[in-house]
Amino acid sequence: MRGWIVLSVDQLTRRNLLPSGLNKQPMAKVPVENNPATANAAKPSEVTPEALRIYYERLFPSRDFCRWLSYREDGPGGKAVDKGGSFLFRREFSFTLPGDIYCRYLSFHGQHDFRKALLDRVPDKIDIGAVFNIPPTNYQQFGLTGGSGGGFQPQQRELVFDIDMDDYDDVRNCCTGSNVCKLCWTFIACAVRILNRALRDDFGFKHIIFVFSGRRGVHCWVCDEVARKLSNEQRSAVAEYLQLLNGGRCKYIRSSTQQRHPHVRRGIEICRKYLEIPECGLLEGQKLLEAPASESDAKNLTQKIVNAAIPATDPVGRAEAKSFLSSKRSSKEVWRWVSSRCANPIVLDEVALEMAYPRLDINVSKQMNHLLKAPFCIHPKTGRVCVPIIDVEKPESFNPLSVPTVAELIEELAARKGDSGGDSEKQTTRLSKWVLGLGEEGVSPRGGG
Repeated sequence: MRGWIVLSVDQLTRRNLLPSGLNKQPMAKVPVENNPATANAAKPSEVTPEALRIYYERLFPSRDFCRWLSYREDGPGGKAVDKGGSFLFRREFSFTLPGDIYCRYLSFHGQHDFRKALLDRVPDKIDIGAVFNIPPTNYQQFGLTGGSGGGFQPQQRELVFDIDMDDYDDVRNCCTGSNVCKLCWTFIACAVRILNRALRDDFGFKHIIFVFSGRRGVHCWVCDEVARKLSNEQRSAVAEYLQLLNGGRCKYIRSSTQQRHPHVRRGIEICRKYLEIPECGLLEGQKLLEAPASESDAKNLTQKIVNAAIPATDPVGRAEAKSFLSSKRSSKEVWRWVSSRCANPIVLDEVALEMAYPRLDINVSKQMNHLLKAPFCIHPKTGRVCVPIIDVEKPESFNPLSVPTVAELIEELAARKGDSGGDSEKQTTRLSKWVLGLGEEGVSPRGGG
């Protein structure tokens, strides 16, 4: 926690902490070219019930998974002791079964009960919900709604965030829709870096997991006890604090850089870094400031920052800019040229945020009982495992295309010849490093409630 930007959630609900209202010019939309970069994009992988059954039986980390969600401590001899008593049993799970059959309000006594359900039902997807005052399987006895302090009530739930690549389609040019490549992953890496810094530095949270969704996004789980016990109002306040964009446009900016909130300044600093980062920078990778041959929004965006750099009262400078842009220039060349001449750096900061700042679906974060896909699920379209991002200080090093598919993991098992099932198998496949990441002391806080 650092200085005055470490704020309680109660303070956030009472105060508008971010500066309001200048420079709300719309950002020019970059057209999405029909160039999905198929050589690098994730390929669909057939996910069969047989493959899922093998995965759940021999590879799914049921013990670490249930230990995480019950926030247990190790007792004498390393035996797990659930200090929260029925904590896991009061946790809601949902299974999506073949044929899009959706089963909510499931609960399990422990890892063996949970694992048995996986093998009996072989779900296509697992979602995780809140911890309630009673086991979710008994909700019908109390009704889904009850007054304050009565009925079926959520009591705890991790603070969660959802970042989806689809929301960047107006600024990414390498892929569209569900396609993802290493170039457009830089958008997600920038979002992870900004969100991680804000949650740790501004709120003091320590136990944070970022999980690859298996296809085109990331889910963030804040597991600290204080985060799990936030009210819906407090969750909304945190989400609104973090959301600087509305429909891809800046909500908050100030004319004086000295008056900006530290979160805004930090966001600009990180966005600018990811615009120019070597090898996979957004300016070059997405060609954000390279106008196509025809008239386009990309050209308008370039013109916007040129106009900001050189006032209309400087016709010589405008003529120089026109001459500079008439020859083919890379996005990085345009950005650096404009930056060196810009009379109004506020607009460049605004453009940096609009191109690279996290695009959060904050409705996911606002409600305690919102369900979210579980880590270590298999994505039904790609077949990839939803694994944690281990190095959140360098998220650009994570390659979503190198995450193993269920078919690849089963091939590894078949090549082993030996033990069938158990922890030894999990430790000899590529999945092992991500399983260890879920159970690290720095990620999974101890103690239930």
